[in-house]
Amino acid sequence: ALKIAVDAYHQKLEKMGSMPDWDPPQALAGLPLAGLPLATGLAIKEKLPLCYPRPPKAHGTRSNIEGGVEDGVRLLLIDDLATRGASALEVLPSLRERYQVNDLLVLIDRQSGASSRLAQEDVKLHAVVTLSELLDEWERSGAVDQDRVEEVRSWSASS
Repeated sequence: ALKIAVDAYHQKLEKMGSMPDWDPPQALAGLPLAGLPLATGLAIKEKLPLCYPRPPKAHGTRSNIEGGVEDGVRLLLIDDLATRGASALEVLPSLRERYQVNDLLVLIDRQSGASSRLAQEDVKLHAVVTLSELLDEWERSGAVDQDRVEEVRSWSASS
């Protein structure tokens, strides 16, 4: 499953590379906790440095960011999904103390407000797939019962 997810992120990055205003990342940052294994796999595949934010420890480096990423580089945040953007918004200030951060790439955008909340902080949300796209595909293929698809669409619209 991890390989499939990393390959999907890679394909999305290739598509993003053709966007006229896209600046490719110089490093990746995995958001705690689900984003870290995904970012690790993607960093290996893309041959990019990796870091991750975390609460500072009272010993050792006492750093709230771990990893061998030089200050000032352009980071691409990686997470599994976006709902309201809270995970990214929580770590954004500490990451921006050291790095350029303007993009978040997720596997699934649940379309529950993350894009607009992140945009207020000058972060663009990119998704491999949206919840609407998944529901459309599941409905088309019959992979999910029609009642369940409608239930999720209703829930999504109300959240």
